[in-house]
Amino acid sequence: SHDAAFYRPLFWASGVAVSVAMALTCALPVDTPDKDAAHRRGVRQWLKLLRSLYASPLARFLSAWLALALAAEAAAENFSTTVLCAADPGGCETQAGHLAAAARAAAAVAALLAARAARWLGERPKA
Repeated sequence: SHDAAFYRPLFWASGVAVSVAMALTCALPVDTPDKDAAHRRGVRQWLKLLRSLYASPLARFLSAWLALALAAEAAAENFSTTVLCAADPGGCETQAGHLAAAARAAAAVAALLAARAARWLGERPKA
């Protein structure tokens, strides 16, 4: 099929990337002198980092906003591609791809703007 031939290089590229990642993961050292203590220290460090990252009410607000915005963007993209496919089944793949690319680009711009929102709102990051 034409579609299968078109996606075959992408399939192989992603398969190779996942295989390399798996091989590198398996090559990581697995034994520590006290594995449980090291694990507990790692978990405590992650929790401490998360607490410090979300200490600011602005960071909590922006995180919630991002999660909700991405869900809304995904729902809108799914709805619009479904409507496009129902309206024009022949050109659905191309039009839906362009629409998805535009939605992802808009989401990336919104994420970049959100990263600068702390400056605009006057909050300074804590050292």
